[in-house]
Parts: sequence; C-alpha cells; structure tokens
Amino acid sequence: MKHILLIISIIFTTIDSGYCQNNNVRIDIQLIGYDGFSPLEYSISDGNYYRNYSMVQPDSLGRIVIQKKINSTKFFKFYFENANEERIDYRCRLVLQPNNNYSVICKSHKTDDYKIPYSPDIYSWKMQKGDQPTFYKMDMGQIYYNLFDNATQGHIYRYEWDLLQPDSLLEILARKTNKQVQMYTDLLKKGEIDHEFFEIAKLNVEYFNAYRLASTIESTWKFPRQFGIKDSVIKNKLINVYQHLFKLYPIKGKKLENLFLAERYIDVYLEYLECFKDGKFSIPKKGSDPRKRIEEIKPVISEEVYKNYKMGNIISKVGTLELQSSKLAKVFLDRYPDMKQSYNGNFLENDLVPRSEAFDSLAARKLSDEVIILDEKQPVTSFQQMKDSIGNYLVLIDFWGTWCGPCRYQFKYNKKLKSFLKKHNIKMVYIAKEYTHDRKYWKEMISAYDLSGYHFLSNKDFQKDFEKFPVQFNTIPTYMIVDSNGNHIEKIGLTPADGKDFYAEIKEKLNL
Repeated sequence: MKHILLIISIIFTTIDSGYCQNNNVRIDIQLIGYDGFSPLEYSISDGNYYRNYSMVQPDSLGRIVIQKKINSTKFFKFYFENANEERIDYRCRLVLQPNNNYSVICKSHKTDDYKIPYSPDIYSWKMQKGDQPTFYKMDMGQIYYNLFDNATQGHIYRYEWDLLQPDSLLEILARKTNKQVQMYTDLLKKGEIDHEFFEIAKLNVEYFNAYRLASTIESTWKFPRQFGIKDSVIKNKLINVYQHLFKLYPIKGKKLENLFLAERYIDVYLEYLECFKDGKFSIPKKGSDPRKRIEEIKPVISEEVYKNYKMGNIISKVGTLELQSSKLAKVFLDRYPDMKQSYNGNFLENDLVPRSEAFDSLAARKLSDEVIILDEKQPVTSFQQMKDSIGNYLVLIDFWGTWCGPCRYQFKYNKKLKSFLKKHNIKMVYIAKEYTHDRKYWKEMISAYDLSGYHFLSNKDFQKDFEKFPVQFNTIPTYMIVDSNGNHIEKIGLTPADGKDFYAEIKEKLNL
C-alpha cells in the first residue's frame, strides 16, 4: 500500500508539465535515498544498444517524470550513481511500448553485490479519457527483465557451471533457460505481457545464458593459471560443448538489436570464430584481437548492430589512448556520419579524438633522459640481472603491456606516483609483457606517458627465472615491491588509481 501511495504521489507531483495526449508514454521514477542534487542520465533507443543519452534533473526528493511520444517499441535505460556514497548506484531497463506508462521505485544497489539479484519495483498502467490513470499493477515482466545479468560479469559466471562435468552442461543450460522462459510464458497466458515483449524476453534469456556458459568455458584457456583444466578428455569435451553452443545460438537471423548484451555476445562469438578460424580448434594467440573479425559477420547482422558494436570498440581504443586509434575513429565517422549525431559519436568526435591526436604527438617525442632502457643492447634474462642494473635501491615494479587498457589507465596517476617515489628514493621498473615485440610502438608509449624509470620487455627466460619467487600473478597491471637487497618481493594488491590506500600499502610493506 505504501508503494501505491508513493506512485500516486509521483504521478501528481510532476517535474514536467501534466500528461498530454501527444506524449503516449510516461515514466515516473522515484530514487529512494537520492543525494538531492545529481542529474540522472537515461536513454531511449530503437534497439538495446543505448546510443542516445539525455540528462534530467530530479526534484529534491529524487522524483522524475519523463514523457515521450513513440510509435513503436523502444528500449529505455537509466543509470545513476549517488554522489553521497561510494559504489552505490541505481539502474533500470524497460521495454517501452506505445500507450503504456510505467512507475519505477528504485532503491540503491551496491555495485560490488554481484551475487545479489536486484530489480526495482516496477508498476504499469494505461491512461483513460480525461487523463485519469487506470489501476496500477506490478509489472512482473519488466521486473524479471531487470534481473537479467544483474550487472555481473567475469568470474561470477564460473560459480554457475561445473566444467568438470562437461556431458551435462548443455542439459543444464536447456533446463535453466526453459525455466526462465516459462515465467514469461505464464505471463503471456495471463495477458500480462504481449507476444512482442515475450519474444524480446525469450531472446534475452536464451542468449544471456549461452553467453555466460561460453565465457566460462573460454576462461579455461584465457586464464589457465586460475581456471585451466589439465584433463585432456574433459578439455576436448568442453571444446565440443563450446562449438555446439554457437550452433544452437547463432548470429544469423536473430534480432540482436533486441538483445541487451549484444556487444558481449558478439565478443564471445568473434572469439569462437578466432578459435576455429582454420576449421580446427586452437587457442588464440596472446595479444590477438578477435574483435577485428566483426567484418566477417557484418553481412548477417543489421547495420545498426554493426555500427554500434564498431563504435563501442573504437571508443574503447581511443578512450584508452591506443596509439593511432584516432585515425580509425575518423574513418569510421566519415563512413557513418549519422553516428556523429549520437551522444557517443559526438563525444568520440569532439572529445576523445582530439585528446588521442594530442597523445599521438607526445608519442613522437624523443625519450627523456629519465627513461632507461635496460635491454637496449641485450635482453634481461633474470631477476638478478635486472636488480644489478639498478643497484641497491628499493624498487616498485609495474608489470604492464602496451595492449592493456587497464594498464594504460593507471598512468593517469603518474604525477602523484613520481612524487611519492622521489620522496622515498624508490626506483620504478616497468616490465612490459608484449606479444608482437614491436619495440618502436613500445617506446612511443613510454614517451607519450612520460614513464620515467627503468624499462625492458619481458621474455621467456626472464619469466621462467621469475617463477622461483612465490609471488606469481595472473593479470596485469600488477605492482610489486622489492627491498634494497633484492631478497624480498611482495605483491601490492592495489593500484595507483586506489590513491592513498595504494601508497599506504607500499609504506607498510617497505617499513617506510
């Protein structure tokens, strides 16, 4: 009853002007615990790619009314972070249909509560003559739709599947999918959703579950130290399951624009193509970019899906300052000028590209005197060789790669890092894990980011020698500290982006 009264309060205390016949969809939102001043970002798009964004200012109590005229089904999404608290957000997805109206009561959700299912309370209603609302009903279709993915990614999926029992995986997938589809079938029979909504929900259920299983299987070769499987019989069975998945859930003939995780599903599909590019399974080489294979499936997906996937990929490259990526962006925007009118396209053209071009000009500079290349004349093949080259200093190591976006992201905090190292007389060593061993590109990255310190490219001999230390790691960037004698090496669990906590951990481990 409290919820119903709150919805009525939202409806009749509007921010926009009153409901009119020209606006045949209305969305009332209540943010519980709103910080009182931050704007909310939302998108209404023809597909589930959320290309265009708008900003709206809630009132002081977190109430919003959005009214739009639509002639066909659209996809609505909003995401909001509460500025008063860290890692607290609000999110909601809706399948908007003409002449339907929605009320959303959205509680905050901790972004690290990945295992906790979350969906806002969603009600729907239609308007009668005289702009009077009909009876409000809990919209279970929309609520179930918001439970997809729960914003979780990565290792969380691995809790769902027992990869050591490969013979049962497809059966479990079918059972899980059928159970979820049945919820929508029941709503369809009750008349609470229509056939269009049912088909959209069914597509999302099927491809979401397939994506989760595919990404879990991929982790066995992407992260072999953490999730690798040694049993060759099981490994071969998993490969067969993996291949069969994409026959059951193909790209061709599917309305991927209705799939809210279209980009992620395309990612795993392109990874699958990379694995079977010669007809037989082989693990993709490290540093390969399966996303380049998007051109292979371009003929069987809609142009809108292709353009949005392509632009997302380019934004990732340009946004993480991959060298020369601005040229790719310009070619793309010239080929598809309509994308410039979108929120992301405008941001790409007017913000990211100029920044990327300026970064490219920095890469052309000569290396500063504060950059010391340790393997210019001969490779560094052991940890002791590296330490002898530096001398008896405290050392902070950054294991990174030019191809690694998260690694490059950390460099934006270099000014504070340099100041800290200088104050405590700590030497910086950047050890790059490269797959192409393009020394020119590597040096350009060093120059562009002004990475003062010691540098060398990791190689098999160095990696084998480093395995004698009990500080192995599976991902980069990874930071480690070394005492002045080189006898004690310890991993830092944080990164420069974590600010004072990162430096506090270094000081604690080095007794500073």
